[in-house]
Amino acid sequence: FTVLFLFAAPWVLQAGAHVRVDVLYSRLGVRGRAWIDLAGGVLLALPFAVYAVVVTVPVAAESLRIHEVSNDAGGLSRYPLLMAVPVAFGLLALQCLANVLRAALTIRAGAPVGTAPSEAA
Repeated sequence: FTVLFLFAAPWVLQAGAHVRVDVLYSRLGVRGRAWIDLAGGVLLALPFAVYAVVVTVPVAAESLRIHEVSNDAGGLSRYPLLMAVPVAFGLLALQCLANVLRAALTIRAGAPVGTAPSEAA
């Protein structure tokens, strides 16, 4: 389930299906929603995703280097799962970047650009 949730996160963000407090967001126009998407992406989502990649790459690389296996009976390899973590967060960072750029273009154009999550609401 870990891998499923990790790789679903970028898709959920792209689809605009993530958890959001709609009390204010739903009452705003296209530009207001784009400003919230831009601020949330630049200040919260993108830094978190990049930080997660930076922190998990060395762990995954070391696990791969030593071919880490579980101590449980059967000794399944741990490194494939650990390598999936920075990949998934990298995809999340790319989706955050796409959302930030889309929000910036929407603010500049004054109209929806592409299929931003803000238009889906």
